[in-house]
Amino acid sequence: VSLFVPMGNHRQDKIHATLGNVRKGEVSEELTWFIEPHDYSTNSIELCVGCDDEFLMTLTNPDGKSAEVVLHSNEFSTLTFFGKVIGAVSCRKIRNNQFQMRLSIAPTASRRHGDVTAPSGRWKIKLHALNHDLHDPQFWVLRDDAAAYLSSPLAKRQSYFMDKDYRHHDVSGNALMGDDAGAKVKRSGSASIMATCQHDRMISVAALQKMGQNITTAWYCGAYKDPNKSPGQHVLVDPEGISSGRLACANGGRKLFSVSGTSAAAALAAKEW
Repeated sequence: VSLFVPMGNHRQDKIHATLGNVRKGEVSEELTWFIEPHDYSTNSIELCVGCDDEFLMTLTNPDGKSAEVVLHSNEFSTLTFFGKVIGAVSCRKIRNNQFQMRLSIAPTASRRHGDVTAPSGRWKIKLHALNHDLHDPQFWVLRDDAAAYLSSPLAKRQSYFMDKDYRHHDVSGNALMGDDAGAKVKRSGSASIMATCQHDRMISVAALQKMGQNITTAWYCGAYKDPNKSPGQHVLVDPEGISSGRLACANGGRKLFSVSGTSAAAALAAKEW
């Protein structure tokens, strides 16, 4: 058995953040969640946190307006902006002392006139420990694969967490693999760590794109930190230009779709193996 692993996607970084334990009666550090302008899809994050009872979340939108939500088992609240619902918060208790919260914000743009949209920019989140400590708050941006959010030339990627202590490269310009000391934003989910494996049965796959007469690594594809190492396979996924894609049948049917990305490269490499 051989396992084909995609090299990862640059648009999927900064999707995990932690705030550290919060003592009873205290307030957490502030976490910044950036939502792109001209995003035609809903943006959502999840929080998993240990707590014996309800706790409070303060959410501040990019315009500086704040709302407070008390989170407890089976909580559901809507968020309004100038009288219109632009988001929702739900919370449930998944174990005796473990809560799971989901926060969803409406698209920041729409093709249809009159649709409700949310402000783009920096959304700020704080957690307040009320009667009990908060243990290990973990935030995740839910993956957004909707093609619609890339329909606008100004929508570069899905939403992400921001942190001044998060570095993209070291002093030599190489991509960093480990977490930065003191940074709330972590590198979990930034790329497939399995793609760095050197086992004969673990085949890492990179996506290629054609730029004029040249074939290069696709703009969204990850790269090895060590320039002396290369993927086990290269697949030309975008033969007609940036993100042009290849045609594929859906679920073995006759309808053709254009597919692109490192996952498509891994699937094509496995098919041709």
